[in-house]
Amino acid sequence: MRAWWLAVAVLAACGGTEPDGDTDAVDTDAAEDSGTNVDLVRACILETWFVQTCTGCHAGNNHLSMTSDPLGTLRDTRRETDPSAPLLIAGDADNSLLVRKLLARAGALELGPGEGDPMPPDRTITLEEAERVAAWVESGAPDCP
Repeated sequence: MRAWWLAVAVLAACGGTEPDGDTDAVDTDAAEDSGTNVDLVRACILETWFVQTCTGCHAGNNHLSMTSDPLGTLRDTRRETDPSAPLLIAGDADNSLLVRKLLARAGALELGPGEGDPMPPDRTITLEEAERVAAWVESGAPDCP
């Protein structure tokens, strides 16, 4: 797992957020102007967010263990209820179950039959958090360098 300070340093270099965990204020215009790849900045922020938000349940011997390489795990995991289907489809947030589960937790949509429960089950997330994940998936779900 990358250190939080790496994400903070990248964000500071491109006019990003403060290190208190508020990742909503990434200045994408400043990042692009400085030559920083916004998708990679988003990936580094999300790697930390997924660890903080998901490893309480998804750590160890369950279907989706996110203790090591959380972004890679999400890209490579198949649906538990349908092993032929991926959990996320890089470049297609609308059809990615991961995004749908997060949007459902944020109250933005209802899950359909066979889609399981909203995630995370033990805390509320904001629509902005779910949309940040959707933007990462839409951009191809890149890894944090």
